[in-house]
Amino acid sequence: MRVIVGDTETTGLQGARAVELAFVELDPDTLEIKQSWQSLIDPEMPISPGASHIHGIYDKDVEDAPTIEEFVSVILGGPLEGETAMIAHNVMFDRPFFEPFLNIKQTFCTLSLVRRLFPHRPPKGPENHKLGTMAEYLGLEPGEAHRAMSDVLTVHQMLIKLLPGTGKTLRQHLDIPRHTIFTMPFGEHKGKQLL
Repeated sequence: MRVIVGDTETTGLQGARAVELAFVELDPDTLEIKQSWQSLIDPEMPISPGASHIHGIYDKDVEDAPTIEEFVSVILGGPLEGETAMIAHNVMFDRPFFEPFLNIKQTFCTLSLVRRLFPHRPPKGPENHKLGTMAEYLGLEPGEAHRAMSDVLTVHQMLIKLLPGTGKTLRQHLDIPRHTIFTMPFGEHKGKQLL
């Protein structure tokens, strides 16, 4: 199974389309990057001013970029072959943008991971669990926030830093069923870590 770390920047939140895509394929055992792809994408619709303010990508930046269909057919040479495990910080947001060209069978969310590992707010934990906040909290190499490849590389660094402390390999994390409860939600043992 291929292991992909991906990220998108979009036109906004409602009816969003990708304006930038980036992803890397990882070796699931060593976490080394095997190959990478990134591109601005013409969403064929205006980018909302609020979204542009966050990621810095404007309509003029994507007017000569490939559409998602052109990206898949020309740059990728068609959908990637084989089943894929997709990793992202808030994977449920990014997944739909990758489904046209990845056969996604498993997902792993680093947002869920850091919420589980760092449940406390200051002074014991991070202010929030956003990618930029966690990168600073963990002392990771800062990148250009809200740009797709930079965010992908931050997630990659996060995996390298955090997975050894979980006692599980990436493969073992991917084998955990998606709706597993990690913390006892009620009763005498409420808040106790289960996995």
